[in-house]
Amino acid sequence: MMHKAIDQQGQPIYAARPTHPGVVLGEELKYRAIKPSAFARQIGLYPKAITEVIKGKRPMSTALVIKLEAALGVSAGYWMRMQATYDLNVERLRAPKGYHSLN
Repeated sequence: MMHKAIDQQGQPIYAARPTHPGVVLGEELKYRAIKPSAFARQIGLYPKAITEVIKGKRPMSTALVIKLEAALGVSAGYWMRMQATYDLNVERLRAPKGYHSLN
């Protein structure tokens, strides 16, 4: 996730690269000593699908976050907010300079 910072002119400063929620999932699995491939099979997915999420190549879908909630006890809302924040920050980085201000 990104935190908002303001430059001397009062303009928002954004990190060079937002954190994909899959990176957080990968860290959570590592902390719990769960192999991604085993976890994928446990929640009914192909290992490649979870690996792509962990690598940030695939977004977290609503179906996936519900499975994460059931398997890990981390709320689906948490994962969805993280994905929405990631998507928003990626788009902010793509927006033309000055696009953030309507003045």
